[in-house]
Amino acid sequence: MWIFDSQHEFLVALFDSLSKQVRSGKLTGVNEDLSKFRSFVNQHFETEEHHMQQMDYKFYDEHKAQHDRFLQDISAIQPEQLNNEIIADWAAWWLCHLPFNDRPDRFNLKSVNWPD
Repeated sequence: MWIFDSQHEFLVALFDSLSKQVRSGKLTGVNEDLSKFRSFVNQHFETEEHHMQQMDYKFYDEHKAQHDRFLQDISAIQPEQLNNEIIADWAAWWLCHLPFNDRPDRFNLKSVNWPD
């Protein structure tokens, strides 16, 4: 298993919980889920960027700019603003970013000790 797979799986689970609430219209836990999602996205991006810098990854600036734009997008939205269109936009971003930009062969990373 590639080192970032477990983080990606956790991000997908957080996003899935958020999107289910938006689709159902039952937003009782959306504040907490959005906060968890933002926090873990930020932690994941920081970890990924740290390792890209350590290996002198040639696409670092481009990759970080993608992360920064996504972080701006998710930070600008208030829980009450979440709707199906925003969820679909975020899903599209992940569906493009993960398979094309977070491929193991692009990073050539082997192991990481994740912080607790």
